[in-house]
Amino acid sequence: MKRDNYRLMALVSAGQHHVSRRPKRAEQDAKAVEMALGIPDSSLRVVHGGDPYNPALRDYLGMGISRLYVVSQCEKADVLPALVDHIESQEVDIILMGARAEVGESSGMSGYMLAEQLGWSIVPNVAEIVSVTAGIAEVLQGLPGGQRSRLKVSLPFIASVGDAAATPRQVAFLLARDGVIEVIEAVSTLDEALESWDIINAKKRPKRLKVVKAKTAMERLKAATVASDTKGGKVLTNVPPDVAAREILTLLQQEGVFKK
Repeated sequence: MKRDNYRLMALVSAGQHHVSRRPKRAEQDAKAVEMALGIPDSSLRVVHGGDPYNPALRDYLGMGISRLYVVSQCEKADVLPALVDHIESQEVDIILMGARAEVGESSGMSGYMLAEQLGWSIVPNVAEIVSVTAGIAEVLQGLPGGQRSRLKVSLPFIASVGDAAATPRQVAFLLARDGVIEVIEAVSTLDEALESWDIINAKKRPKRLKVVKAKTAMERLKAATVASDTKGGKVLTNVPPDVAAREILTLLQQEGVFKK
């Protein structure tokens, strides 16, 4: 980055381990912090909107941040109005944030809604901020297949950091323990839409069977009744219904559609 004294803000959320459900830093938010820490001659303010006592926040302090600011919000609050007020009270050039939260709604829309309310531009899936010169930032945007797109955007803007960004550094225990969390009291706005939702745990999707492309009726009938020889299928002819049903059930279990 070729300019000094740019004011950066990283918005972070609380993540969750996908197996143990232990609170931890959100991976994409950690990449956003790592990207900000790699920009020389700039000031960084790391901000979270929510519960200041969430243990996951200390993981961000363990990345070498001495102070983390928490805009205090109740559990079912819409944090965007409070975050907009806090951002507007600061002088910020670039906001970096993960593309999607790991818990909660995880819609990936927070950055876009924030940009709309602030009247800023947003660049999705940023992999690297190359330089900032005369109020113009040059960024690399991650594309499918490992490709990169070089873009130029005027300040201020929001950088939505995706999986293409650099891996964040490890968390240091002493830094995480000794870092300071500063609470900023703010009015909570109840999320009325969230109040009306029924939230349940997601179920694992069944494995999709291989689709056979058949053009004629005979080919479709053959595909439906005869399995490929390479998969060890068998042809059932004149068997009792219960035997046929048992064989079909066995096949579906082998394909992973049902568990044994």
